[in-house]
Amino acid sequence: MTVPSLNPFLICADVEASLDFVVSAFGLRRGEIDGGHGTAYLGDFVVYLAPAQEGLVPARTLPASHSLLLAYVEDVDAVFARARQAGAEVAYEPTDMPYGQRECGLRDLDGNLWSFATPTR
Repeated sequence: MTVPSLNPFLICADVEASLDFVVSAFGLRRGEIDGGHGTAYLGDFVVYLAPAQEGLVPARTLPASHSLLLAYVEDVDAVFARARQAGAEVAYEPTDMPYGQRECGLRDLDGNLWSFATPTR
């Protein structure tokens, strides 16, 4: 497998619970947990899940969002329905955006903002 040039690391309160959540709610493919760190895959892209430690805290502990992950998917409405059923926190429902995509915003267990989108043009 070729490793992509940019790989997000999400800081988690509980790596195993966070990994289970992104798999069940967002449809990522489960990777391994090794040395306390987890991996999940969206297509060929890797999302690393790392435990909290001094200087690295889960997004939920911060006063405001500092970033988001944008993931393009085949059917944003299906991802939204699955995530909502799995208990994901809804930031914004699927909406047709003026810049040519339908997208929604969801938060994972650690408060990370995920934006899922499907191009409309």
